[in-house]
Amino acid sequence: MPYKPEIPPIRDPQTPGYVTATLLSDGAVPPVGVDGNFIVGPTHERAPEMVRRDDVPTGTVHELIVESTDSKIYPGIARVPDTFGTPDAGEPLGRITSHGDYDDET
Repeated sequence: MPYKPEIPPIRDPQTPGYVTATLLSDGAVPPVGVDGNFIVGPTHERAPEMVRRDDVPTGTVHELIVESTDSKIYPGIARVPDTFGTPDAGEPLGRITSHGDYDDET
């Protein structure tokens, strides 16, 4: 099934409870050097990278899940059950995990 992003609900910024903001006319941008809250109208041009173009190919996202144990090239590794990674002192973002052959029947 092709991926379709969920469209978020449209909220009215003039609803009570919203921060008071200045509504800008179409095509206007907030003045330089002025602090405040501004509402940019929905009719502003979209960013060029967000506009669909006929000369840019489109496709479908497919999800593929392969277990390493199903691989003919790499038979896979197994982490020892009920173990957790411990910080690696030599690599701050790394983890040391227990893995290898084990008998899951015992």
